[in-house]
Amino acid sequence: MIIFISYRRDESLHLVDRLDERLVLHFGKRNVFKDVRAIKPGEDFRKAIRKSVGRAHVLLAVIGKRWATVVDPSGCVRLSSPGDYVRIEVESAIERGILVIPVLTDGASVPPADALPASLQPLSYRNALPLRSDPDFERDVIRLITALDSRRPLTVKLIAARRKVRRLLPVAAMLGLYTVCSLSLGMVAWLAYGEGVSLPLARLIQRPSPEPPSPRPLPPSTASSIPVEETEKVQPPASLTSAPVSQSAVDTLPFPPLVLPQPDAPEGGEVPYTPFAVPVLPQPEVPEGVEGQYNSAPVPVPAPPEALEGVEAQFECVNYTAARELVDPLMKSYRGDALPCYYAALASALTCGDWEGEALALAEKGAKLEKSGEPAAVERIEGRLKGLCVFLDGDTQKQFRSLLRVARAQCEGQP
Repeated sequence: MIIFISYRRDESLHLVDRLDERLVLHFGKRNVFKDVRAIKPGEDFRKAIRKSVGRAHVLLAVIGKRWATVVDPSGCVRLSSPGDYVRIEVESAIERGILVIPVLTDGASVPPADALPASLQPLSYRNALPLRSDPDFERDVIRLITALDSRRPLTVKLIAARRKVRRLLPVAAMLGLYTVCSLSLGMVAWLAYGEGVSLPLARLIQRPSPEPPSPRPLPPSTASSIPVEETEKVQPPASLTSAPVSQSAVDTLPFPPLVLPQPDAPEGGEVPYTPFAVPVLPQPEVPEGVEGQYNSAPVPVPAPPEALEGVEAQFECVNYTAARELVDPLMKSYRGDALPCYYAALASALTCGDWEGEALALAEKGAKLEKSGEPAAVERIEGRLKGLCVFLDGDTQKQFRSLLRVARAQCEGQP
């Protein structure tokens, strides 16, 4: 979301500077337009203003008590002049259908429609928000930021949908190429088979399938050597029958019979059933002080890419509070992954404006987890962090990388 601040320097500059600092801290410098910072020397301010207003999603019209009545050195009301830069800004936003929020300072009110030019009269019917000096400044700024954040979920959904489309484009391209190739080969085969063109594919299609081999007949001598009547009379020998073996047959054996030892019978005469005892193998002795190394530690589970992409979408939209709310459950659910700690450290630093304290503690926790991980996990972490830095401006990238260097150096024990 890009925010355009429209104001008059000679009446609202003291509050606009403070408002700009808070908006930049929450939404990022590249998403907040202020004429002093955005218009280059020698550039036509009319074209620059119209171009910047066309890119904006919201225009904040900062209105003071003399906003509609201030005059130029010649005594003419500035707002009635078509070249007034404030009039150009508000007119461009109304023409393009951009949301215009009047911000009232120093107890001012929205000018009535009859006191404004015809092109600015819709401004009189817009709901306004106050912006007072201390001690009410923080309360009014928080209310304004909350109203701006309420219009951002649609942008977040569009960013998520755009990422899904980018992810599915290669798969769709491969499926389309496979379909085209299949249809082309089928058309070539049909033409070759129908018109009789001598192509290897046509010969392959027209080649008949081989028949299964027939069974070989038996030789006549073998088939006629065994009469049917004799085969029906063949009986098994008596030695293979299930008749009981007599004691005389046991005595004639060339070796003594095997006699298994029987357990002692109790007084009742019945032999009790003794189950087979499983032998217990000796266990290796674990030396003192090293019991932990014989216990396999659980393998840390990394956070899923879908959850990390949701946090990255909040960083891309410069919504650091929502990013912190999404990353805190990931830190609890995936304690062995360093990425949620790094994301939480960045969100804490950008939300509070402090790159030490909580941000450094979270970064040190992530550095310890990264040090104890495998090389493949380290490569995954580096790749994710490079992708995250794309959504940050140059100054924030430098501060974030410096924070990671300090945390990793302290984890290694270096000064």
